[in-house]
Amino acid sequence: MNTRSRSTASLADVKQLTYFQIYKTHPSEEHGTIKLFSNGNQQCPIRVGLVAADADENPITLTAKELEEAVTLVFYDDGNALDGGYTASFVKDRFTWTESAIPVGHSHEDPPERSSKAKVSRATRAELPAAIQVVTLYVSATSGAPGRVLAARFQVTPELFFTTSPSVRDSDGRGRDGEFDSSVEVLLAEPPFLSPTDFGATSSGIVTGINVGNSAYFYWATEYSLNPKLNGSSLPLDSVGSSASIGGNPPEGAFGFYTHGRYFSPVQWGISYYSQPGSADAEPGGLPMPPLHSLVAVSASHGASPNADYPYSMYMTCVGKITTPNKNRIVVGILKGNIERHFRNSSGENIADVSSTTMHILDAYGNNHTLSLSYNAEANELTIG
Repeated sequence: MNTRSRSTASLADVKQLTYFQIYKTHPSEEHGTIKLFSNGNQQCPIRVGLVAADADENPITLTAKELEEAVTLVFYDDGNALDGGYTASFVKDRFTWTESAIPVGHSHEDPPERSSKAKVSRATRAELPAAIQVVTLYVSATSGAPGRVLAARFQVTPELFFTTSPSVRDSDGRGRDGEFDSSVEVLLAEPPFLSPTDFGATSSGIVTGINVGNSAYFYWATEYSLNPKLNGSSLPLDSVGSSASIGGNPPEGAFGFYTHGRYFSPVQWGISYYSQPGSADAEPGGLPMPPLHSLVAVSASHGASPNADYPYSMYMTCVGKITTPNKNRIVVGILKGNIERHFRNSSGENIADVSSTTMHILDAYGNNHTLSLSYNAEANELTIG
């Protein structure tokens, strides 16, 4: 047997496969399992190894484009194309796949019966065919999808195709008498729900902060670190915003609040700011949330005033940088003052307090989380829920 050259052989010349396996880690696996969050974003890698050949079993080396044209994933039990929330792509997205973070111990449904045909032992690592070509497909599933067992399909024409499921018809008599019989069972976990305590808050949702920056003014800042954990381990994060992510895109919009305390409260006013996970710079759109434009001394006139202070300038003067940024952490800061101030919009008009906000979080595994944040200036407490 000789490998055919690209000038004389192509996908159209393929008449058979002499090797064809679907697997998770190594082609010697017959029926593996793989874990996945069913959030529609995270992908698990599933590999397909094959040797295409002509009628005389001469191997044919296919291009990457030809392989992607010919190879698809199907359901092992019936050979149907992926549906019901399952998708597969040759393109990997940005989300992290770490099986140890996915709490799945068994499938959502009993796997279909494997073939009763005698199995041909798999080639060991040293015995794999020299002409083997491997492609990786990235599988995702949406919430509510059932666990399924997947097989691979290689199609030359609608009439000439091969599968790794001996229960599905192929042109070579049920997969070379079972030699191609292999599958990967996808074990799905629903997107996790995290409680306030999973973010480091107390059982009542209160978060402990640390004073930061320069305290030589009539205002100062406190930063609160939210350190989410999943299954007891730090949860890597992707991004945060004021609206939920759609299609795996980062959440859009800035979130924040600004509120007053009582006359005798230790905190007369508070204005929030925050950073994206891992960033040392406060999100500009969150300094502050419109329509808040400035803080003006209570004794000042209604119009423009030399006593006006601007939140961004106050942040840069007092803090300037987020303390302890980390990709596994969300830092929410609050500028605070002990002298009464009015909140004004860009036209110099007084505006009402906004004492709470909603923060949407997209973690590195593609899961969405939602937290409400509220600040009680009188008690000087930031609460999440």
